[in-house]
Amino acid sequence: MINLDEISDPAPYRRDCIRMEDLKTDLQSVPALHVLFLADSCYSGYFAQKSIENSPDIAGALKYPACQIITTGTKGEKTIESNAWCHGALTYKLLEILEAEEEPLRASKLGAMLKERIPRAVASVAPERIVTPQANYLSGEGDFIFIRKDFKAEALDKILETAVISPPPSQPIISNRPPPSVFIPASPQDDSAEQSSKLPPAERPKITRLDGPKEPVSLAQARKGIKISFEGEATYGVAGYDWSLDGKKIEHTFIGEVIIGSVDSGYPDLKPGTHKLSVRSRDLNQPNPNVSEWKTIDINILPNQKPTIKIIYPEENGTVSSNGFTLKWRAEDPEGDNIKAVYVAAGHPSRAVKTTGDSYSYKDVPTGSQVVWVQVEDDGEPPQKSDLAQVKFRSIANQPPVCKVVAISPTESSVGEETTIQLSGTDPEGDSLIYQYKAQDSTLWKDVNGDKIIVKPTSVAEIKFVVSAIDSRASRSQELPINLKVSDKPARGKVEKIDLGQVEKIDLGQGVTLEMMYIHGGSFQMGSPGTEKDRGRDEEPHPVTLSDFWIGKYEVTQKQWQAIMGNNPSSFKGDELPVEMVSWQDCQEFCRKISKNTSKRFSLLTEAQWEYACRAESKTKFFFGDSDLELGEYAWYNSNSGNKTYPVGEKRSNKWGIYDMHGNVWEWCEDWYGGYRSDYFFSFSESQNNPKGPWSGEFKILRGGSWNLNSKYSRSATRSYTNPGYHLNNVGFRVCRAVVRSWW
Repeated sequence: MINLDEISDPAPYRRDCIRMEDLKTDLQSVPALHVLFLADSCYSGYFAQKSIENSPDIAGALKYPACQIITTGTKGEKTIESNAWCHGALTYKLLEILEAEEEPLRASKLGAMLKERIPRAVASVAPERIVTPQANYLSGEGDFIFIRKDFKAEALDKILETAVISPPPSQPIISNRPPPSVFIPASPQDDSAEQSSKLPPAERPKITRLDGPKEPVSLAQARKGIKISFEGEATYGVAGYDWSLDGKKIEHTFIGEVIIGSVDSGYPDLKPGTHKLSVRSRDLNQPNPNVSEWKTIDINILPNQKPTIKIIYPEENGTVSSNGFTLKWRAEDPEGDNIKAVYVAAGHPSRAVKTTGDSYSYKDVPTGSQVVWVQVEDDGEPPQKSDLAQVKFRSIANQPPVCKVVAISPTESSVGEETTIQLSGTDPEGDSLIYQYKAQDSTLWKDVNGDKIIVKPTSVAEIKFVVSAIDSRASRSQELPINLKVSDKPARGKVEKIDLGQVEKIDLGQGVTLEMMYIHGGSFQMGSPGTEKDRGRDEEPHPVTLSDFWIGKYEVTQKQWQAIMGNNPSSFKGDELPVEMVSWQDCQEFCRKISKNTSKRFSLLTEAQWEYACRAESKTKFFFGDSDLELGEYAWYNSNSGNKTYPVGEKRSNKWGIYDMHGNVWEWCEDWYGGYRSDYFFSFSESQNNPKGPWSGEFKILRGGSWNLNSKYSRSATRSYTNPGYHLNNVGFRVCRAVVRSWW
């Protein structure tokens, strides 16, 4: 709806818009008392709110019974169209509803259904758009009924028997013609005055039944809707009902029930206390219908009660592993309200962090006595918090695994003949295990591929080595020495070497591989200098020392995710595109599965490992230098991405051959977010060697920047963070694999 007087150049609008004068002419020629407007256009709500006062002729026509309007949005909102719909939002949903409904459908109910469904449809194609459908009576008291062609004839006859059919006028409607059956509802207070002037000789109508909840209703139940049903009797038949809640404005209905309290009703925010709903009926005596006395029912709504919480694990005075544990609880709400927030605290209630769900994971728990607290909050009105639940327990140091040599076959090896050493192991905490071996006079451990060591001697000599198992927390089993005697029998097979190289391809199955790069550990300055442009306040420079580790050469792709997880949640689809829309917890499950499938211990990188690998010995803003102008050669970011991700490895790598450390997608890190000085190194006596960050928190670290952000977010030192449960189309990850060395 557009006012051309307010537009500097109205010519284009005159070509594309319907003039009010034309609409007025159309209305005057409609040979019916009942008109339904369906406006699927931008600013259509303007017509619903303004056209009556702007056009006397339209106002006159709209005074007739059953003048209704349904619009796409309010007067300030544009409509939206989609190729998938082939229509605007209102037309698309209108046709969908009419095709699905088998029973006769009132226009008033249709309006309520459109109010609910159109915003959801719009959000699915344009989340940033807000559309608020309108469905109102402009005037009158009737209703339209939509009936399918295949509706049963006998059922339709029954509907028509009870309907009041007004013959259409013989002449077109004009604005100064008096309406034949318009009534202005009286308030409950002027009942006697109305009856004295309108009571006919016939018996006065009455309400014969008024039913509602017998017991007090919780707020949660009220939000789902409170149904009030009623019936009436009248000499001339019941034409409809007037009803009022708490003496407020009078509403009208033509069916014997109303719903209050729900979002779709006219009274969605009922407060605790007693509410009074009054109902009266009208008969069919025209033009002056009789009304019954008001009949009232009390509806009692209870105040919101606080929820309850019980900690399920750990048990009181029980034990947990210092590796970490999952705190579990069960929450209940008396009214059935949703639990909108959970607060968990370790050490002291004041250290609470906000989360959701029914569990919370802690890692690297200090040994000794510990206490955690849990409190939940519901979404009632007003919200209520439970009492604090607490549990005391002890954290014990990680227990080493047990390693066994199951079999050596054959027991005496020959030159050129394969000998297989079969290993097995268990871990007290159920951690995943990796088997390793080394020469008896060496300190360098090497990973075993699976649980078998295959040796093929090339000379006659006794082979002496040691095997052991190591769990996911670097706790090592006892060392088992193996002395393999070799004879001079002829070789009977091909020599197979176990080699730790600089580049390793991991077979994920289905012809998919994951390429890992070996990174030599060392010391570096983590963070950014105070003079670096665009630096954050949480980037305090500090020295860090790291051990060797393996890192994914590329961000994990959708093809690799599909091979391990069996699905692809990504928003941008493509085998070689980085996987996104994965939460931190999803990445943990990926690492768990790939570790189990390959018998190699995979994880996310720690924040320190990520920055060390990104910098590749550089000390500049980016790993290639300080120039924002050169970033496009190394990264996909908002200046060159076109608002999408790209296949991994298309840009130039850093000095160590690692790709996409700047841009494309943010990368999840293992750590909780915390201040470098306040949390990162000194919480729970954490050292600067191989730091792992705080042992608890609310947000997980993100590194590297992404396709939709500018250059400052792609800096080597930039730190970001978000909720570990979030799924975002600009967040992915890459994996890490530790290289564990003996400390004896």
